[in-house]
Amino acid sequence: MRDITKLDIKNIDDNGLYIDNSRGLFYRLTDKEIIEIRRYHRNRLIAKNRVRPKESQYKVYVYGEETLRKKARLHKTNKKRRITKRWLKRNAKALIIRGVLGVVLAAGIFGAYKGVSGLIGQKEEMGIESEADETEYETESVEDMVAQVDEETEARDALIKKYCDIFQVDYDITHALLQSLTDNFTSDDYYEGRIPGIVCKGVQVQAQSEEELIILAIRNIKQKPESFNLNKETLYINNGYVSSSDYFGQIKYYSDIFGLDECLIAAIVQSETGFDSNLFNTINNPAGLRLNGEWWEFANKEEGIIELCLEVEKYYRKINCSPLDVNEAIIEAIGNIHAPKSDGNEFWVPNVRSNYYKYKNNYDEFFVRKDSNQMRIM
Repeated sequence: MRDITKLDIKNIDDNGLYIDNSRGLFYRLTDKEIIEIRRYHRNRLIAKNRVRPKESQYKVYVYGEETLRKKARLHKTNKKRRITKRWLKRNAKALIIRGVLGVVLAAGIFGAYKGVSGLIGQKEEMGIESEADETEYETESVEDMVAQVDEETEARDALIKKYCDIFQVDYDITHALLQSLTDNFTSDDYYEGRIPGIVCKGVQVQAQSEEELIILAIRNIKQKPESFNLNKETLYINNGYVSSSDYFGQIKYYSDIFGLDECLIAAIVQSETGFDSNLFNTINNPAGLRLNGEWWEFANKEEGIIELCLEVEKYYRKINCSPLDVNEAIIEAIGNIHAPKSDGNEFWVPNVRSNYYKYKNNYDEFFVRKDSNQMRIM
């Protein structure tokens, strides 16, 4: 994260874009940076149009020794939570059964005692009722935790189903493979954003969110099924899935997932193929991407936009810059890789630069959607 104490808040617009024309700098602040800079300046109106993430996600301040201690405690707490969740997934059902049996046994003892003694007052003295109540409370607590794990499981399976549809691969086969690779989604690697054998653009995947990890895993399985002892004939499907026509919404969504500037991604699409070209509308290729020397054909627009985001992310690794930083030098460096002038692309850099400013200066028009109550939803 950038040193937010050195940022001039006068250069931050309402959408979280940092624009310093005197130095030729313009980039998009992350949600975490916006929260920290609001805290530092005690001003909640900084980047006021941005969706506010839950501040509980960022309880750690970034200053002083106390911060380091808090960060260490937070890391330890999160690790304990992961271990607890894994243990619950493996043992929750057995716990519920034991808890229920405990309640039944306690109720039986209580009933037998009541029948023999006939004295209600002795129940409390003997502690039988409180023991039964405590057992019942513990059982309900375990059930609540199991319910939470089930909700997380349903949400994860829904994500897997979503991206199996986008990449047009069989859900049952893909889900079973992911289960096998992650010890039923409980391995340390999975919680830390990795899956053994899953690579992207030649690099071992290190995802920053579960959704990013699922996207990259399913993409890798589709593109290299032989690496997982699968074949295209059984893996590939055609279920008629069609992505929406909200292309700017998709660009923003996947740019956020991969930590990229959506204005840059949109500028590249506009400069390469536009949103009304045959390449984009017939084979869903948003930026003249090639595979084995031929135009790369994608199952739908979302798959094409995802692949473009990953290409741009790869370019940033090559030029050793932060994916959220965009300036003229970075645009030119990306152009030298993606569309070198030697291949007749002398207008690529000025076109991308011009389109980038167009989308950046008219951000709300392209990337902010509102519902009927005028609430920001993107």
